[in-house]
Amino acid sequence: MIVKIAGGLGNQMFQYAVAKAVSLKMQQTLYLDTTWFIQHRSRDFELHNYRISYKKAAYATVIWHKVWKRIFTILNLRNRYWVYDEDDTFLYDDSVFHKKYSYLMGYFQNPEYFRSIRDVLQREFVLSNQVESGQGQLIQKLQSTESVAVHVRRGDYVSENHSSLQKYIVQDVDYYHRAFRLVSDKISEPEFYIFSDDIDWCKKNFDSSIYHIHFIDSSLSNSVHDDFLFMRSCRHFILANSTFSWWAAWLSHEKGRLVVVPERWYMDTNKNAASKVLVEKDWFVL
Repeated sequence: MIVKIAGGLGNQMFQYAVAKAVSLKMQQTLYLDTTWFIQHRSRDFELHNYRISYKKAAYATVIWHKVWKRIFTILNLRNRYWVYDEDDTFLYDDSVFHKKYSYLMGYFQNPEYFRSIRDVLQREFVLSNQVESGQGQLIQKLQSTESVAVHVRRGDYVSENHSSLQKYIVQDVDYYHRAFRLVSDKISEPEFYIFSDDIDWCKKNFDSSIYHIHFIDSSLSNSVHDDFLFMRSCRHFILANSTFSWWAAWLSHEKGRLVVVPERWYMDTNKNAASKVLVEKDWFVL
């Protein structure tokens, strides 16, 4: 079985997770189609940095499936045979587990697809490289204190030249201040660790004299994978409307974790309502 991999790390994890769940149930070998990255050079295939189990799909096999996908679409036979093309990003469709699709396309952002293999994903979404000594010290500190991973996504969300500007809500300072207060009311002596693609903006807008705030900048983290490693090591989470920090919280082994999520993720009202499937029952919505 082949799954198309596309987008950033968070999206790639969703695609792998659903395909992993399907392949295990169907007892099929899992292949990843990474050809999307040939045409989209602004993104990289990131999953190879993790302890996942897969084979790379042959280019000819991928093209064969894409040709048939076009034929099925023209003949109004979409999703009736071996190519599954997702209709709704957040809708759970259990037919992927009951029909022997050989090629999956979509984002599959609904945890019901892979909730049953959460323990498998917790083991596989771990960096394959060894942790450096300095990183190990920080991880130990994160795991031994009331650490709170705070994700602030700006980057493409505020860029005038990026399509994301018209799609996603940019969480303002007020959201984070309310989240800081909520966490501080429920947890004794929280330590807030800020992860962001605009750490300078965070330093200007978050007052470390009021809360215990630490900024994870380039002196501590060299890549998105370092950020993910550190976020997963935290005990509690304040999320942005981002699949990246969502995965860090959802994969957490911490039983008593506190997770705060923003109420609005998308500009579009209907899509925002549909995205509520990402919010777990014990998470706090602000």
